[in-house]
Amino acid sequence: PRARSVVSTLKSRARAARERAARVSNDAFETTCAQFVSGSYDRTVRIWNYLDKGSDIFKTFTEEVHSISFHPSGLHVLAGFSDKLRLMNLLMDDIRPYKEFAIKGCPECRFSTGGHWFAAVNGNTIQIYSTYTCEAYGNLRGHNGKVRSISWTADDARLVSAGMDGAVYEWQLNGFKRVSENVLKSCAYTCAVCTPDARSIYAVGSDMKLKARRAAPACRRPSPALRPLAHPPHLPSPPSPLPRA
Repeated sequence: PRARSVVSTLKSRARAARERAARVSNDAFETTCAQFVSGSYDRTVRIWNYLDKGSDIFKTFTEEVHSISFHPSGLHVLAGFSDKLRLMNLLMDDIRPYKEFAIKGCPECRFSTGGHWFAAVNGNTIQIYSTYTCEAYGNLRGHNGKVRSISWTADDARLVSAGMDGAVYEWQLNGFKRVSENVLKSCAYTCAVCTPDARSIYAVGSDMKLKARRAAPACRRPSPALRPLAHPPHLPSPPSPLPRA
């Protein structure tokens, strides 16, 4: 009986380990190159090709992956590990770390629509960084609980966040200020997104109900602090057009 109990315990532990390894912590799509990236609690980061239905590249790390985001160019990956947040370059057969940030267990990170900025959650604060210089540009503070979701608008002028405190906030990057809010303390929000026209926000949480509300009116002036770059500093300028015959 004792041997059977030990065997049963080992089997249950093995089953739990397989289930834990099979859980995907986060994923992000990049439709222009028919790829998406996934990070898992089995400490792997995989680049998938949904046309070939296979994995193009994968790499095993020493820490679990809590969040991940794919750059619009398909050349960079941002991943939140248990120890640090890492910005990585995607090579032909490797995923190579480039820059590390002191954010432990980052639950959510997201490149902007244009790719020149990224946002990372650090506890109750959302930190904004430049993708190409890795410089910190500002913080968005206001949540009283852990932030679980961030979403950029199509023009990168605003950002929507949702947290376990039951708050859905809309932020304007010009001045890093909050322009609208919706708080429901009885619901711990897990995801909030903005529609492509930036007119509506959809959110879902612990009450299992999808909620919709109107977003704040669009700002008239673009953000001077967060303006798109003509071309990344580390890349050469595009060639001049050929003269006409």
